[in-house]
Amino acid sequence: MHPALKVPEILCLIFGHDFTRYDLFNCSLVCRLWGIWAQDVLLRTEHVSLQAVLQPLAPITRSTYQYRDIPCLEIGNIEEPDWCRFSALSNKLTKLAIDCTLRYTSLEHINYAKQKFGGALFGQLEALHTVAEGVQLDTISLVAVPSLKSAFLSCYTLPSDDLIWVANAMPVMAPNIVRLGITLSTSNRELEMSRYSALKHLELRNEHILPQLWESLANCQLLTKVVLTWCNKVEKRWGNWSTPYVEIGNIEKTHWRRFLVQSNKITSLMIDCNIGRSSLQRIRHAKSKFGGDLFGQLKTIKTNVRLVRSETIELVTVPSLNAAILSNIQFDETRAWVGDNMPGMAPNVAHLVVNWTSKLELSRYLALEHLELRSRVVRRRFWDSLASCPLLKKIVLTGCFIFDSVESDQSANGDVGFVSLPELHTLKLRLGRPGPILLLVLCTRMPKLECLWWDLPSGPGPLALDRIVPQLKLYSPKVDTDMLYHLNTDNHGHNPTDIGNDYW
Repeated sequence: MHPALKVPEILCLIFGHDFTRYDLFNCSLVCRLWGIWAQDVLLRTEHVSLQAVLQPLAPITRSTYQYRDIPCLEIGNIEEPDWCRFSALSNKLTKLAIDCTLRYTSLEHINYAKQKFGGALFGQLEALHTVAEGVQLDTISLVAVPSLKSAFLSCYTLPSDDLIWVANAMPVMAPNIVRLGITLSTSNRELEMSRYSALKHLELRNEHILPQLWESLANCQLLTKVVLTWCNKVEKRWGNWSTPYVEIGNIEKTHWRRFLVQSNKITSLMIDCNIGRSSLQRIRHAKSKFGGDLFGQLKTIKTNVRLVRSETIELVTVPSLNAAILSNIQFDETRAWVGDNMPGMAPNVAHLVVNWTSKLELSRYLALEHLELRSRVVRRRFWDSLASCPLLKKIVLTGCFIFDSVESDQSANGDVGFVSLPELHTLKLRLGRPGPILLLVLCTRMPKLECLWWDLPSGPGPLALDRIVPQLKLYSPKVDTDMLYHLNTDNHGHNPTDIGNDYW
């Protein structure tokens, strides 16, 4: 070996020049000296998991945090030699992946050791991101240091107090953050960005952007880039966010004729308002008085606002209707009407898009072929109702986190009840969680299933997949089960095999 290859400074320059993680691993096997400096460069250039950083504080007790799969670590009393190794290791890191959460007592032990033995932690840390759902912000506060420049946080399950910490405390602890990515829940009223004075690049992942969050960006004078993912709409002020109501006066015969002719030319309609009950009564009176059927050629309806009432949808629900994209309905009575009354008025609906399963059953949709559902929770009662849709061929579930199999999961004699979908040939899951796919496959018989697809967030783990495959081989023989182990997914949930006319 050339003597120059034994000089640490030269080794660090070589290892730091476009070497991948695997290249550094290979270099560390050459000799002890190369191993030391390859590891040093690896710590300074690659994302290192928090669990690995905490190893010098062993013994560490691991458990599962509440109902989530995220590891929860319990650290005991910390001795000075262990603390010195941990402090030295943390101060080498520039990128950190938070893949666990720490119990409150563990954080107390770390803070006590810091006061007792001295030394700063994570002094060179520049980037962090949470790779597990449910990381507590007490854990994130441990690594929120002034040197931090980039942070990607998943705040989907965090309570409002934690969102206040993200808005107020974090920009004080890490005032130099220039890039921030946050995944939010819909209830994010407590979050604002006004204190992030150095922010230049913001990424928000949420269905709805609330006004106070958007307006707070005006205080970020250096902000040059905003990326919105999953964003369906930016809400109005909370005092005035209702769907517009339209009131109609007395209808003359000439007005009715023009309205009648125009409505019968429409094949696709966007519902962007509610019609007052008195106005609906005037329309019905004019119809009975002057005659004529409305929307005789209508094929597709789509809701574009949240608080659409069933009376408004009823006006445009006609026998010719083939597709109903009801992606924003919020009222339980509207969902109940969609499940009970709509299929009687529009018996030919073959494509249905809905956004929640509460108060909703689809057993009366005898012509339904394509169903898309966006719901955090899929109720077992709703899933059972699909067995009454004899022509159902395709189901797409978006944002499904939980399959509630408690309801009706056993028959009276104690046997497990199965849902039979004899014509289903496509089942897709995207932007959800790994749990539902296992339960759905185990409780459903799909003999004609040919396409089973999921994206990266919704995909099952290896153990769950090993349970799914035998079930599919037995009851869905047309599925290529070998392909399920090699779905071509990426971190953004996109997949070139995910094709079709899906709404979401």
